[in-house]
Amino acid sequence: MTIAADFRFDLGILLCADTRWTGKAKTEATKIFTIKHHAATVVLALAGREAFAKRAVERIAENIRTLDQEKLTLSKLQDKIEAGLRDIYQHIYTHPDRKTPDSPEFAFVMGLYSPIDGHFLLMSDETITPIMPTHVCEQGAGKSQRASKVGHGRVRSILGVVCQFFQGKQRAVGAGL
Repeated sequence: MTIAADFRFDLGILLCADTRWTGKAKTEATKIFTIKHHAATVVLALAGREAFAKRAVERIAENIRTLDQEKLTLSKLQDKIEAGLRDIYQHIYTHPDRKTPDSPEFAFVMGLYSPIDGHFLLMSDETITPIMPTHVCEQGAGKSQRASKVGHGRVRSILGVVCQFFQGKQRAVGAGL
């Protein structure tokens, strides 16, 4: 089960996600991934099928890195994230056991900092990324899960939960972690 939460504050975004990956083997590792490009930052917390989600992070990073510095708006960053998600969701995968078409079955909760537009929380719904309210908490079980977060700054693992505080250009000081 994945548990993740992100909270938007005046000074930035706090993201938290558990660190337990379950599948054929249970492992401990972060579920929060940071993409930085010029002054923009996108942080994704993932839930669901690890291989598909990590490949989506790679595609999203490749897409974002094609943007010129003056085009790092919320809208352009969202477009690049959604293009990366479409790349994964439009590919037809064959389930290894059933030999039938299979869904990637993953989701992200994201924090985004645009140097032009500011801080935003987003959540993926397959190939779209709507803006979310001031906080998002997700809990998932089994293969269909949701995730959470944005980050740079201080990172701390407490009882298997990773928390990051993200403040755009400034470094987080005294984030309470």
